[in-house]
Amino acid sequence: MMPRVSEPDYTVVPCSRYNFTELAEIYNATRTDYIVPMPMNAKRMEQYAAWYDVDLDRSMVIFDSTKAMAGLGMLAVRGKRAWITRLGVLPERRGKGLGLFMMEELLVRARDAACNRVQLEVIRDNHPAHNLFLRLGFVDLRELLVIRRPPGRKTSVIPEYTTESLTPDTIQARLSALDGSQRSWLDEPASLRHLPGLRGMQVTCSKGVGLIIWQHSMLQMEHLVLVPVNGTAAALAPYLLHALHSQNPAQDTKLENLPADDPTWPVFQELGYIESFRRIEMDMQL
Repeated sequence: MMPRVSEPDYTVVPCSRYNFTELAEIYNATRTDYIVPMPMNAKRMEQYAAWYDVDLDRSMVIFDSTKAMAGLGMLAVRGKRAWITRLGVLPERRGKGLGLFMMEELLVRARDAACNRVQLEVIRDNHPAHNLFLRLGFVDLRELLVIRRPPGRKTSVIPEYTTESLTPDTIQARLSALDGSQRSWLDEPASLRHLPGLRGMQVTCSKGVGLIIWQHSMLQMEHLVLVPVNGTAAALAPYLLHALHSQNPAQDTKLENLPADDPTWPVFQELGYIESFRRIEMDMQL
């Protein structure tokens, strides 16, 4: 890791001193010209902090040497792991080392929380941020896809299958038993179990038995999880996705952080999913 910069005029204030409306406004201000803006409101910011275990005391709002609010950085903690997220500097405050300063501060806070590993994701084409993380000692792990299926897409006909709805208790039990070692922070079991509006079904077909679990809202389905019970995910995916979209034809669907080399990605494409953008997952041992 490179030596810390010295900038005594920067001021750091914990995010816990702000309400979620203020934090959403600060975050949105850092994303006005971002590659993928992803705006937030107060409710969404509050949910984000709860679902992903964001430590608001260790997260920070930064003020520059002119005492103007300049950026935001959040730190989530689970056991010995930390996750850096919502990192951003206002466009007019960039180019002054604030991003480096915030990253160094967040890494110090991760160590203070007794973490020995830090993770983050960066949009693939965000070269300045990616280069900064590499300079700090992060290494690339893999590319992750953010994909979407617009409503109204035709669902192709496939051989017969049967479905059975899952109860909330069964959904939680299945998520608790899920292997999270190959999942990103957003879709590992500790995140998924927090989500409201979870639904699920079991699909039985000639290829075996599988489960599909997702977060359901009025207009959108998110956080899709494909769980093979008997068979492989790639073989069962056409049936699971066909069942999902046949029963929910008007829903927009979004899935974040599917590994680019996942064997189910071609199946998603065949079912009408398109790639929105890619992230690079990065990791550093402390």
